[in-house]
Amino acid sequence: MNQHDFELTDASIANKVSERIAIPLDMNVWNFLARDVSAEATRAKELLTNLVVDGKVFCPLTFSVITELFKQNYESALRTATLMDQLSLNVCFALDKEIYNKEVRSFLQRFVDGKEIRLSKNEIYVPVSAFLGSFGNLQFPAEFPGAEEQRQEFTQNVSKRLASLKLTDIVNMLKESLPLSLFQQQSPPEYTEVWKERWEYAKGNKAKMREVEQDNYVRQVLIPELQNESLKLPSEAIQRFKDYIKSLPQNSPALASTKILEHMPALKNAIQIMTITGYDPTRKATMNDFFDIQMMLTPLAYADAFVSTDKWIRHLLTTSRSIFETEGAVCISSLSELITFLEDCKSDEQGDL
Repeated sequence: MNQHDFELTDASIANKVSERIAIPLDMNVWNFLARDVSAEATRAKELLTNLVVDGKVFCPLTFSVITELFKQNYESALRTATLMDQLSLNVCFALDKEIYNKEVRSFLQRFVDGKEIRLSKNEIYVPVSAFLGSFGNLQFPAEFPGAEEQRQEFTQNVSKRLASLKLTDIVNMLKESLPLSLFQQQSPPEYTEVWKERWEYAKGNKAKMREVEQDNYVRQVLIPELQNESLKLPSEAIQRFKDYIKSLPQNSPALASTKILEHMPALKNAIQIMTITGYDPTRKATMNDFFDIQMMLTPLAYADAFVSTDKWIRHLLTTSRSIFETEGAVCISSLSELITFLEDCKSDEQGDL
């Protein structure tokens, strides 16, 4: 079996979104706008549409939003997907694990040339078809016709076609299967037991709970990524990285990892969010909890505005906003607030003329 790897990319993404304000919306807001549920929803949709056409904003999608879309019947999903295509420019955030890897690589770059650059929009965003992951492969049986070069060309053409798919294309492909039972019947992640165990271990001490959560992410994500990516550095950079590690507090692994995590906003947000969600040991996790958590991780770190009408998210951002890495992102929790924000964007645009 012969295998050819590919990555779903779109070189035009950087040019499409580089000067635009990124405004991810949660599924509630997408549904409100697509269905024109109120005068406010219609006004917000009108403003967003005009600002997207004028090159001022865009609404990148997320894994959780696209997944929730497939829980709708075909007619509803197509209506919402049509609006998503218009406002997202066929762009979504890369998967969290891909963002974490890119944050680690960006951090390690400082040991190569002394520069540490915040992730570019071309790294943060991927085509909508990559919402489940940017990387894949085609496996060719031995009897598949053609030379190696032709198989590679075939793979590249397939990846280009996949990268060009719009959300409405995917919805139409799934027409006979929507709503997808896979997503309707999913059991929630085992958050409930994890929250309870962590609470009992820390005896309700919130600082201790965060330490436990951070240690979990450091062992499962940060250390493996650092080990893997640091091996790809030039020998001189590897030595500088080792010297840096030695300069960190050797008697306090938690403090050492905290210093490194300061350079990784999305990964740091994941730790903060997963810690706070466990403050109530009696809370029963649902799939909505999973989608809400996924919605916040990367968008909070890299978007310019974050729009969610969800009560739990609103409470979280109201009570704990200061602990998240947001780079000044505006948190919006109602359609009226969204309209005000968009009207300000429109006024700024007219002022630039």
